[in-house]
Amino acid sequence: CALPILVPILVDLQKYNGSIESTIATIYGISPPVWESLKDRRLLFLIDSLERLPIENQLSVLASISNLMAIFGANARWVLACRSEAYSLFRPWFTNIEIRTLLPLTPREIITHIRQRIGEVPSDLIEENSGVLVVANRNRWCDPLLRILEASPNTYTTLQGELFERWIYQVVAVGGVQPEPVLAYLAT
Repeated sequence: CALPILVPILVDLQKYNGSIESTIATIYGISPPVWESLKDRRLLFLIDSLERLPIENQLSVLASISNLMAIFGANARWVLACRSEAYSLFRPWFTNIEIRTLLPLTPREIITHIRQRIGEVPSDLIEENSGVLVVANRNRWCDPLLRILEASPNTYTTLQGELFERWIYQVVAVGGVQPEPVLAYLAT
């Protein structure tokens, strides 16, 4: 028995354009009404960045997604993604769906990864600082640190000062925010 083919539709809510339908139309170049083009297909909706929606759009977008789930029923599968710290805000809208979470990296995983990717000196530096291990357990914090250490693996002997400043700068920049105002605010 062959499995039915699901057509994946990635909806990056950072590109939200007034409605889910118009966002899909814009992303994929489909003329509205989008649902007419897709009504006979089995779909896999990948809705990303729920937490990036502007507050003024959250209620209408969540209602729209919930409504689409009801409309498409068994003809669609859904993956909704948001940062774990924002999950509780969106959970009440989707009470009858199965939840999967990505677990934070363990300290051992972080150290092993750094040791394999960069070497002993940076991994020993990280291993000696339990505070860094707690913060670096999420990819959005770990990856910028790894990029900095890869660029100059034997330069840093402490996780304070310049390295810490560069790390925070990179983490803020990855979030799509201009780092300078955020860092200036943190310095006050």
